[in-house]
Amino acid sequence: MDDLVSTDGEAKGTPFATVLMVVAAITPTMLLVSLDRIIMSTAIPKITDDLKSIQDIGWYGSSYQLAACSTQLLFSRLYQYFDNKLLFLLCLGLFEAGSILCATASASITVILGRVVSGLGSAGIMSGAIAIMIPLVPLEKRVFYQGIFASIFAISPLIGPLIGGAFASDEHLTWRWCFWLNLPVGGVCGLLLLFQRLPPLQRTNQGPFTLRCLDPLGTILFVPCIICLLLALEWGGISHPWSSPQLVALLVLFSILLVAWYLSQHFGKEHATVPPLILLQRSVLAGVIYTICFGGIMLSFHYYIAIWLQAVRGLSPVQSGIRTLPFVVAFVCVSILTGAGVKYIGHYAQFPIACSCCMAVAMGVITTLRVDTDEGRLTGFLIFLGAGMGLGAQIPSIAAQTVLTTPHDSTGSSLMIFGQNLGSAIFLSVSQNIFIQELISNMSDVIPGAGDQILAGVGTTNLREVVPSGLLAEALRGYNTAVMRTMRVPLGIACVSILPALAFEWKNVKQASKDKKELEKHEPRSVDRYEKQ
Repeated sequence: MDDLVSTDGEAKGTPFATVLMVVAAITPTMLLVSLDRIIMSTAIPKITDDLKSIQDIGWYGSSYQLAACSTQLLFSRLYQYFDNKLLFLLCLGLFEAGSILCATASASITVILGRVVSGLGSAGIMSGAIAIMIPLVPLEKRVFYQGIFASIFAISPLIGPLIGGAFASDEHLTWRWCFWLNLPVGGVCGLLLLFQRLPPLQRTNQGPFTLRCLDPLGTILFVPCIICLLLALEWGGISHPWSSPQLVALLVLFSILLVAWYLSQHFGKEHATVPPLILLQRSVLAGVIYTICFGGIMLSFHYYIAIWLQAVRGLSPVQSGIRTLPFVVAFVCVSILTGAGVKYIGHYAQFPIACSCCMAVAMGVITTLRVDTDEGRLTGFLIFLGAGMGLGAQIPSIAAQTVLTTPHDSTGSSLMIFGQNLGSAIFLSVSQNIFIQELISNMSDVIPGAGDQILAGVGTTNLREVVPSGLLAEALRGYNTAVMRTMRVPLGIACVSILPALAFEWKNVKQASKDKKELEKHEPRSVDRYEKQ
């Protein structure tokens, strides 16, 4: 298998000024990608008002996540064979093109298409940041720069809802500036990186490049496999009954493609995108399943807590973003403390167990929210959930880098990113399915035919304008019930996440680091021990 390698000697000739300029270019770009994943959470209600598209809420997030997770691992291989700077700039261009499509959209389908294009670009940007830094910075210093990137993903949930809410609330800027913002920042970063000379990314296998190196068969099988799954989840019970021929065909095709993809990875050997011997390693597999659960909880919660705050509580997008700050602050603080705790203690397996337990309890109490729930109780619930999720945010990546040898660190990290994107896409579609069905049922009980009317031409923030005042209280209770029953999806995922949390191996990070250095001295260009079995 072709792998990424890094030695101190490769980075010694890189001037510090070059490193500084590259980091200055990559960091804001990573921030844009991170913001783009969450900035829409508070703006979506306004988008649904403008485009009359409440039925497409799930696709605004799922389409982005689908494109990102289906190509994440492919981009990590592309960077091994092509110029890392040019490929990174190309991915940045894709991301910007998707932003333009969203910003100029006059129909919901254009927003969804733009999200797909941006998702493709974001996958390349995230893989590219790793590919650029590996040959640029020595191993012992790379941890510092990875800490900078990690802090960006911790900060973005804090400012994303505020920026999105501010744009959505402003009559002159509107929600479209959530996407226009990416153009000037991305353009400056691209120009800054364009004039830097970057060292190439080395491979352990220096054989000639062929198309087979990119695992085209695996990619061709995997992308439609995920599309079939998400289409089935998006349509099931809403536009098509679950027993319809269309859904049965999609689910059968998904199963066939999934088996075919696994077989292609099994027999692909060194050309496989994900060698099964790595994927099936206990902690790696547990980490992938755990990140699927974690991503599903995170995105579903963010989307529907914003809808609840704006539709049920009547808050503006900015107020909604401010109201979720207790969750974000708790998440960031506990996540940082958890990283410090792992570094000090050495062991990490106890943290995902605690995280899953806290998420399950927190999501359970959140499903008890009512129209008149007091602010103090709501704040406590948000802090509890944020702190609980912070306990496990970094653990899957730490586990993968602990059990895999250095050449496969990037593969392990990419698998965890893939898992989180996949979980976000799948469970957001599931949540949307449940939300639409519950909303139609509940609103039809209040006003006969109102459920279909809401889906056809009403958003979430103007509910008070279209429902007669005499029926408003009952309508709000119906809307609240629809959102809370949708919140049972992340609640169920949180309960299930305890199983992969228990499966992590009880490894010591300090000892693993020493063992990896000793192994690299004797086999500096070796593939890892799993391929020797």
